[in-house]
Amino acid sequence: MARFNTKAAKAQPTSRVTSTGRVLTTHQGGRGQERDARSELFLLAIANFVSQQTFYESGAARDDRFAALVRELAVADPSWTAALLGWLRGEGNLRTASLVGAAEYVKARLDAGATDGPANRQVIASVLRRPDEPGELLAYWTSQYGRNVPKPVKRGIADAVRRLYSGKSLLKYDTASKGYRFGDILNVVHAAPDPDKPWQGDLFQYALDRRHNPDTAVVPKSLPVLAAHRDLMALRPAKRRKVVTGAHGAQRLAEAGMTWEALAGWLQGPMDKAAWECLAEGTPVWLPDGTVAPVERVVAERLPVLAYDKEWDLREAKPGRPHPPRDSAVGNLVPTLPVRWIDNGTQPVFAVRLASGRVIEATTNHRWAVRSREGSRRPTWKTSADLTPGCAVPAPLTADFFGTLGDEWDGWFVGSMLGDGNMTGRTPTWVGHDDGTLQQIRDYAAKHGCQANVEDNGTWLRVRLTDPAWHRNALRDLLIEHQVWGLKGEGKRVANLPYSRAFICGLIAGLIDSDGSVEARQVSFANISEDLVRQLGDALLRLGVQSSISSKKNNHSEKPLWLLRVADGRSVARMSELVKLRADHKAEALDSLAAQGRASRRSATGARGYANSIVWDRIISITPAGVKKTYCVEVQPSHLWVVNGAVTGNCIIPSMGSMALVRNLRNFDEAGVSDEVAAQVAAKISDPAEVARSRQFPFRYLAAYQHAPSLRWSYPLEQALGHSLANVPTLPGRTLVLVDRSGSMFYSRLSDRSELNRADAAAIFGTALALRAADADLVEFGTTSNRVKFRKGESVLKVLERFGDLGGTNTSEAVRKHYKKHDRVLIVTDEQAMYSHYGDPTEQVPAHVPVYTWNLAGYQAGHGPSGKANRHTFGGLSDAAFRMVPLLESARDADWPWAA
Repeated sequence: MARFNTKAAKAQPTSRVTSTGRVLTTHQGGRGQERDARSELFLLAIANFVSQQTFYESGAARDDRFAALVRELAVADPSWTAALLGWLRGEGNLRTASLVGAAEYVKARLDAGATDGPANRQVIASVLRRPDEPGELLAYWTSQYGRNVPKPVKRGIADAVRRLYSGKSLLKYDTASKGYRFGDILNVVHAAPDPDKPWQGDLFQYALDRRHNPDTAVVPKSLPVLAAHRDLMALRPAKRRKVVTGAHGAQRLAEAGMTWEALAGWLQGPMDKAAWECLAEGTPVWLPDGTVAPVERVVAERLPVLAYDKEWDLREAKPGRPHPPRDSAVGNLVPTLPVRWIDNGTQPVFAVRLASGRVIEATTNHRWAVRSREGSRRPTWKTSADLTPGCAVPAPLTADFFGTLGDEWDGWFVGSMLGDGNMTGRTPTWVGHDDGTLQQIRDYAAKHGCQANVEDNGTWLRVRLTDPAWHRNALRDLLIEHQVWGLKGEGKRVANLPYSRAFICGLIAGLIDSDGSVEARQVSFANISEDLVRQLGDALLRLGVQSSISSKKNNHSEKPLWLLRVADGRSVARMSELVKLRADHKAEALDSLAAQGRASRRSATGARGYANSIVWDRIISITPAGVKKTYCVEVQPSHLWVVNGAVTGNCIIPSMGSMALVRNLRNFDEAGVSDEVAAQVAAKISDPAEVARSRQFPFRYLAAYQHAPSLRWSYPLEQALGHSLANVPTLPGRTLVLVDRSGSMFYSRLSDRSELNRADAAAIFGTALALRAADADLVEFGTTSNRVKFRKGESVLKVLERFGDLGGTNTSEAVRKHYKKHDRVLIVTDEQAMYSHYGDPTEQVPAHVPVYTWNLAGYQAGHGPSGKANRHTFGGLSDAAFRMVPLLESARDADWPWAA
């Protein structure tokens, strides 16, 4: 009798992610399976944004494991490793991982003396597919292995340079913010021009001249794009708008390589109210004479501002990795006349609230020099839309620009009266104590021919400052001159006048002497006037003293009490040097506090010095602030100026490609864009060709939906998400889909640019699988498990709202509970299952039923065997590997994605 040779017999397919049989322990203590090196590297690579931390591994640990696996396989299996790296950069859409992998591939093979397999030069060239990437790879190599670049790396980069460099790429990517300019790269790799591109030799020479001799560099006639760009730049500003609106304007701009990023700057005027990045009306701008002006006045009167005289090194940082030497100098803050002033009409704005208490309202595309809270913490450019709480923006410690009005004693008197004075009626009245300040009041009154009449009620002194000449009062006239007479309560504030440095120091002393205190660890000032407290904070910052501002409940009034604190040691010491307190006990306490260094804790700004001239002010929140009139200026060369005590960027128009539109949907709603405009946006973001061209991961569309839940965007985003999941198969029969919603899946963001996590990605894939299957049960699991209800044809985005957070990772119990003779089981997870005495999750399903695991994290240990016997593992953050499932269902072996 035949036991094997029957009609029912069929070959068992195999897949490429293969376990070795060696038992490991998962991070949750469960029984795990070791995978071979190729499988481990593949799953890690397709789920790895370089330097991104996960729940169980730090970013550095994952990067080290990735590099070690690449180096091992570059020698042991170079053909497979080279194919993986090429696929990662192409269809895998993981740019940084492929560049790092290629560099490590070459380093390992050079160290081992290996010569078989794909050439090192070929591998380097295969991962360089955008004109800025030769510089990226060269920067990584030199940061890791020094400036001695081996020939294979040079030749691979040279091959890419010949293929990628053009006039347009020079205009777009050869910028001063790059550590390696086009000319630098050409100097290193000595690329010869492509014989099929007769113009490239001139391009290379111009790139070298532009890098090393920019003042004498001449655009060659053989490069019409650069020549057209030069001609456009030579036009007078008054004629430039006619080029845009005139006949063949768009064609002329395209021929000149004019990008949307550069167009508005070239126009030197408003182009479109949704394009400019600007500041909201009323935003205070620091002026060189020590005063402030709202941004609209700066624009209307074309006023000078305070800006830096040097371009900052704000190259993009990659946390956890060494970097080429960075220039941390920020130059000097100097009076600067902007090259243009822009009134850009009404736009939606965000309120960026800082730990110092300052608030700046800016449009979504406004640029900031930002230091992230994670990674290398080196400052880079970010827009308002990309800011997150915990990041920090710079504040100047060198804005030491003042006018000439008033002296130190005048400032002290005005400060004392603003703090504890009555400036209404006919006679100024001061209230205080006999602690050294009373004698100062008497002396100051005598200087101006007035008398100090003291009334002592046993608790405090009331001093009426009278003038023998009854028809006038010199001190009242002085307070009128300084525009503070008549102010009281929350209406108190310092006049916006060009005061001298000495006056400001005296003003600070007067405020602290009257309404301030010097405690064991800080100097503080409290008042019900928010304006007065914020003005004191600005005055201190101009003098190099950082502070924080907060409000609290006032026990004596319904109005809140505003509180300013100076709490870090360096600022207290600086304050002690500049401010002369008259109250004896406060002066002694301040000197002692500075001398003993007891204020060593950082202030609430969370700021530390950078280049000894700025501090970093932590962002507390970013919230929509409505639709307001917006204005901006452009300053050169740094593009950085001081607004409300913070350093911020000036206007640069953003690119509005498909994904830029997706990320700005909420802003369009808040701006009230017309239905016609919204329809154009919707058509572009849901176009299959645009989705394919953008090569975005599916979770990006979920992020857009969560931030812009307007009904008019729901269907376009659903369509776009569907196009990004084109490879998810339609499975026949009954399918059980289990989605991991354990704590580790929620812990870390998928990338620095996203607020989403692996739990979100798992829910997207699981829901798409269930909706497309003929008959599916969709289950979420953690410590417990639940069925997720859905209807055929329902929106993926709507179903995602029904998922929750379920704690641990009891995968085996979830499979046991919900498996009911299904034809297949698909588990979307990070595979870090808890221990179960029933065995691993795949053992809960009969051996003849396929179990497919979709891995989203790339940890070393898997939760079960894979590669054969109806047990298979795939992975990644895109849908590419889903195409393997139908192959296995039809009893065909599943190859690696690049070979399928």
